[in-house]
Amino acid sequence: RIDCKAGTPRVAYRETITQAADSETRFEQQLDGKDQFAFCRISLEPLEAGGGFEFENKLSAEELPTQFAEALEQGIQDAMSNGVLAGFSLIDLKVCLVAGEYLEESSTEVAFTIAGVNALREGVRKAGPALLEPSMKIEVVTPVSFTGEVIGDLNARHGR
Repeated sequence: RIDCKAGTPRVAYRETITQAADSETRFEQQLDGKDQFAFCRISLEPLEAGGGFEFENKLSAEELPTQFAEALEQGIQDAMSNGVLAGFSLIDLKVCLVAGEYLEESSTEVAFTIAGVNALREGVRKAGPALLEPSMKIEVVTPVSFTGEVIGDLNARHGR
């Protein structure tokens, strides 16, 4: 018998994209009796494994006020927690904000947050979404006399 301390196993699936894609969203709706407007165009590209998430705003503050660009980025980050294939978190992608429009009288941060969510979801669908194979990092401490057997067992289970 081995004294092993392990938590409940959970498979940590993730989703990513396999190709570059562009997406644009126009959000026009009434919320609480007020007109809401936001427009954005984003480009998505895959990053290397372990690349995480990058957001790049290619617009000046005159083209799209900073608070709207930040709200859009927040919407994109919110949408990354639910992928389009199976609802797992998205990783390893870069999003560039390449165009945006706002109206002084009806654009709000809420509208841009919603536009960010919608643009990312549409873009991911176009960018070849993929479910990533789960992996785990483990550390094994064993007497030297058992090293060969342990390595053999890990290799038999496709450990690297």
